[in-house]
Amino acid sequence: MRWSCSSLSAASVAVLLSSCGGSSSSCPPCPANYICANGSCWPANTASLQLATHDVEFTASVTSDVSLSKTVVVTDNGSAPLVGLGASHLASGWIEVSLAGDTLHPSEWIVWVQIHTSGLPAGTYTDEISVWGLPMSGYPDVENSPQSISVTLSILP
Repeated sequence: MRWSCSSLSAASVAVLLSSCGGSSSSCPPCPANYICANGSCWPANTASLQLATHDVEFTASVTSDVSLSKTVVVTDNGSAPLVGLGASHLASGWIEVSLAGDTLHPSEWIVWVQIHTSGLPAGTYTDEISVWGLPMSGYPDVENSPQSISVTLSILP
């Protein structure tokens, strides 16, 4: 339920516990567990990140130069919207990370992990992808964020 700042009654104002602060476009004090965003009081809900998996593994042969990819679904299990995701990783050359929103399911996002084996000798390669949620402006930080995805690439002789 959204509280319109102009519709708060005197009785509501008596139980207000937090204030949105200073400018003329801000809300009057919002009720407990509500925040001010865009001039109105909204439930102080949070987005909450959940990864479908925390481990991604690839296997290839040293004799084949291939590009392989896998996806990891990221779900917002909270009660506030995410604006987007961020991701980073350390390895260079053999791994790429991309992000995409799911237009059919607005609370789902996709982390696309692609590896390239060209020129890599036999062995095991590892990297860790850090994924974090970007909250809507004025909302609290995203719960369970950041999270990690461990990536292992095994190149067989």
